[in-house]
Amino acid sequence: MKIFLSFSFNYGHDLTRMVERLCASHDVALITGRKLGGDVVDAGVEAKILEADALISLITKKPNPQPGEMPWSQAVQEEFDFARNRKMRCIAVVEDGLVFQGMSNKERLKYDPANPAETILSVSETIAEWRSAIGQDIKVQILPPTVAEKLGDDDETLTCFHRVGENDLYTPWKEVPAISEEEGTFVYLRGVKPGHRVQLRVMESQKKVRWQSTARFPWAMVQLKEKRNG
Repeated sequence: MKIFLSFSFNYGHDLTRMVERLCASHDVALITGRKLGGDVVDAGVEAKILEADALISLITKKPNPQPGEMPWSQAVQEEFDFARNRKMRCIAVVEDGLVFQGMSNKERLKYDPANPAETILSVSETIAEWRSAIGQDIKVQILPPTVAEKLGDDDETLTCFHRVGENDLYTPWKEVPAISEEEGTFVYLRGVKPGHRVQLRVMESQKKVRWQSTARFPWAMVQLKEKRNG
């Protein structure tokens, strides 16, 4: 899971460090933009936001704002609005005393610098909900070696497919590239959720199934068995 963390590089450092540590504990990959000094959000930052599965904005008070100046980072606000307008998963952690219009309770968490524990717990719960909804990326090694070697050799007559299921409902078979690495041949599966069972199959160019695994909960290795009847 990837989260774009939007924050000011000039202030609010205590909150930023806490959220960074929290994301690390969830094994979340963080993406950030550039230093935020009040500049508008450029296309490069927008592209980085779109790479992420979700966005967390840390909206903290700007020290000694000038008359007529926003009391928080304009860039952080714009990054949140950009994600929100594209229907991304996003949440704003807003320091007490800052007022926003049109932001629902589901989009905002209150942050009290004197008592940050409740905020951090709420952010943790939000990340857990996102992870459950999005699923996880898993790396699966293909076995036995005889099959893995054929796929790893870029044999154009063979194609690997996967599907995921929950109870008796399965997704359609979807092609997935088999990648040869030093430790073996692997497939990378996206969006696998708790409770999903994963099944792999390898087909020949004539659309006959040569090898297929049983459906099982995600594991680091999947054993394929030859299908005698194709």
